Amino acid sequence: LIRNFDEETVRHNIAFIESNGLSADIFVHYIKMMYDKDLKRKFDLLLGVGKEPMDIYLNPGVLVKYSLEQLERVISVIRANGMDPKEIPLMAY
Repeated sequence: LIRNFDEETVRHNIAFIESNGLSADIFVHYIKMMYDKDLKRKFDLLLGVGKEPMDIYLNPGVLVKYSLEQLERVISVIRANGMDPKEIPLMAY
């Protein structure tokens, strides 16, 4: 965290999570999310396929596991296989 510290990004990500009605305690086990410059875009991408903020809060590993581009590809593959990304649990992504 110290090597990648960017105060503006950290503050923005904490405020963003809280603005979605979620607790900042999500960062306790997923500290990488604090300095993820694409956190909002990843979150918005998941909301765009029908996920709820609480779905993401309960399965935040998907935000850490994938870059934005990888997450976009995963969703594309799900759709290409005729499935609805909303119906696939985040833990299966």
